[in-house]
Amino acid sequence: MIAVILAAGRGSRLRPLTDTRPKALIPMGRRPLIDYSLANLLAHGINEVFVVTGYRADQLRDHLEAEFADRVQFTYIHNPDYRTTGSMYSLALALADTDGRELVVLESDLLYEARALEALRQSDFPNDIMVAPLSGSGDEVLVFSDREGNLMNLGKALNISDNPLGELAGITRLESGFYRQLLKLARQDFEQNLLDYHYEEVILRLARQGEKIHCRSLPDLAWTEIDNADDYQRAVNIVLPQLLK
Repeated sequence: MIAVILAAGRGSRLRPLTDTRPKALIPMGRRPLIDYSLANLLAHGINEVFVVTGYRADQLRDHLEAEFADRVQFTYIHNPDYRTTGSMYSLALALADTDGRELVVLESDLLYEARALEALRQSDFPNDIMVAPLSGSGDEVLVFSDREGNLMNLGKALNISDNPLGELAGITRLESGFYRQLLKLARQDFEQNLLDYHYEEVILRLARQGEKIHCRSLPDLAWTEIDNADDYQRAVNIVLPQLLK
């Protein structure tokens, strides 16, 4: 299994923290944020990592090479259009080079327990979305599944009172057959100049076409996505202390 880390975005909602650094390098305790994901990957035997860069790409690459090059084999894919494209476009750039290997897709703005990766690696399902407990951020991507745990719906505009399974964690296991279909759909969109949207939207489209993707819920997972100042404070004051226990 290899990892793909999506790290192209500007992180404008985290300014001024991101005025001088990419979001993946915002300080989190004594380390930059992305270091926690890399430590988690290494702890579970994943040492080949594709990183999709964009904003302040050289700064991120320099850090990763200085801190992890002796333990991680990095492949860097640059998205020069990061200002006008979404995460699906960045992921598509990486998928073109993964040679059909099983992978885990990670967003670079996550702080989470390593057991999230363990759960996906040990899963019986080749395609599996990690679902975290609801954060209460007001910006959650809600996830709904059927009785067998297969994805039925996801999105930010859904009703939280309809009892979602939880919140999209931004950690997803995919096998080659599924992500090749994902890439095919995305390229059709790109031909129509539809570039600025999220990869989970295409995953949902495939699910609605009958492709099975399982939703793996860890209801007590210590986790947060960091999109804005409130998320950052939650990460520093609540999630990080749990990880450092």
